[in-house]
Amino acid sequence: MNILKKYGLFTFIYILLTWAFSNDLNCLLDVDTICLTNFLGKYFVFIVLMIVYDRWIKGGLFGKKNKK
Repeated sequence: MNILKKYGLFTFIYILLTWAFSNDLNCLLDVDTICLTNFLGKYFVFIVLMIVYDRWIKGGLFGKKNKK
């Protein structure tokens, strides 16, 4: 998968989850700097976790099965 599409999908998932489970997007519309910092910090952590998942965990979980 193209890297731009992959991280674009991760960003879309993050925004969807943020909209569904928190009030951060409404806070961003009010242009609050603390809220913006909080949103960007959570986004950074989310992207780092998705990179870790994509590089190391996904291959172990969904890799080829051992053939006998």
